[in-house]
Amino acid sequence: VKIKEEPVEEEEKQKDIKDENCEDDKNKEINGCDNSVEEIADIKLENVKTESNSDNSLIKQENDSELSVLEKAGSKRKLEVEMEDEAYQKDEPPLRLVTDMQEELGRRCVCISNIFRSLSSIPSNHLELSKHPGLMYTLGKLLMLNHRHLPRNTTRRKFDRDDSELEDISDGHLTQCDEEWWWEYFSMLRENTLVIFANICGHLELKYYPEEICMPILDGLLHWAVCPSSCATDPLPSTTTSVLSPQRLVLEALSKLCIHETNVDLLLATPPFDRIVQLFSILTKLLANKSEPVTLEFALVLLSSLVQGDTSCARAVAMQHPSISLLLDFLETAEHKAMTVANHHGINALRDNPEIMGTSLDMLRRAANILHNLALVPENRSLFTQHQQRLLSLVMSQILDQFVAQILSDVLYLCFQGELPNS
Repeated sequence: VKIKEEPVEEEEKQKDIKDENCEDDKNKEINGCDNSVEEIADIKLENVKTESNSDNSLIKQENDSELSVLEKAGSKRKLEVEMEDEAYQKDEPPLRLVTDMQEELGRRCVCISNIFRSLSSIPSNHLELSKHPGLMYTLGKLLMLNHRHLPRNTTRRKFDRDDSELEDISDGHLTQCDEEWWWEYFSMLRENTLVIFANICGHLELKYYPEEICMPILDGLLHWAVCPSSCATDPLPSTTTSVLSPQRLVLEALSKLCIHETNVDLLLATPPFDRIVQLFSILTKLLANKSEPVTLEFALVLLSSLVQGDTSCARAVAMQHPSISLLLDFLETAEHKAMTVANHHGINALRDNPEIMGTSLDMLRRAANILHNLALVPENRSLFTQHQQRLLSLVMSQILDQFVAQILSDVLYLCFQGELPNS
């Protein structure tokens, strides 16, 4: 009996194992179906996520682009650092240590610049000097060499310092003096450069030169014309009795440079335009200074050349508040002096020598041309409304030059034309 029961038990165990395997296979099939459904659902979710991520990435890119624009604008504002009005000047030490080689090198440079300055004083040499590209390149670099304005210091200075800090400052000052041994020679080199440009700019045509030569010259001349530092407005150190300043030399150079129309275009194209507007403001102030007739005439010559270059310049000059009134005042003063001379010495004396009235006919015509160019801009005609009576009295004057009166009559016509209703 025992021998027969053992195989039966084994068969039952095998059947149980087969049944378990079948159940496992069914469970696997069911689980496989479930897994496939889950995989399909996961794929769909992933597609939805990728689409949402792509949309979010596009939104992020747009936001990043906007932020980058704002950051760039903020960086530009940070770059516009307020600069000091006064240019950097070396602090003169009580004792200067200069080697023989350095002193000899500085003297040679000043000697060479004096030679070119003397050559430029001869009118027949102006054309030859202005045609030399090497000389123009060197003089252009000398205009702004070691002339810089430091950022304005907003921090408060400490007056109570330790001895160690004072020693560090003194040591740094001595090393700076040793490195800037050439500083005393630069004032003379810059003066000679400005005098050379003031002499030869009447023959200088920048259109024949590349940008590497034109830009330093134009940038340097414009900077010295509007520079508020004392080294630009004070008399030159070499002149003890004269009132000749770097700004005055630059005004003469620019007045001669603008004889050529191509130079006017290049000057107005020199960035930034805010500096051109600042130049107009300075020229307008010079018109009000009747005690300096030389600078007043330089301002008239320069304004008459620049307003013809572009309508934006004419608009900028008109926006300088007293400009129109000062130009009319200049004409009225000349007309009053001419009437006085004609009453005392006769009209023939005035015809033979028109400069008795205090200025030349060319300056009167330039002032009238400036007013005419301002009136050609429609936006400026409203500014002439309060000056129509003054214009009319100058046009009806019996002593004023006929050419000047004709130009002023055109100005008056343009002013009235702006007030007439459109038919």
